[in-house]
Amino acid sequence: MTGADAGADGLLETSVPGVYAAGAVPSGSIKRCATAVGEGAIVVRFVHERLSAAPAQPSR
Repeated sequence: MTGADAGADGLLETSVPGVYAAGAVPSGSIKRCATAVGEGAIVVRFVHERLSAAPAQPSR
């Protein structure tokens, strides 16, 4: 489950913050490939937003 159904803040975020899921899971779904591609593109944006909001790590 993702989003509000999983208790997450983000649309495709799972119950684990920063972990996302994309694609249709129903067996036999003919839309699962196209859905996964589209949702995967959205997740890339979410990951970039999360990384840009994260505090910078000190270099060693």
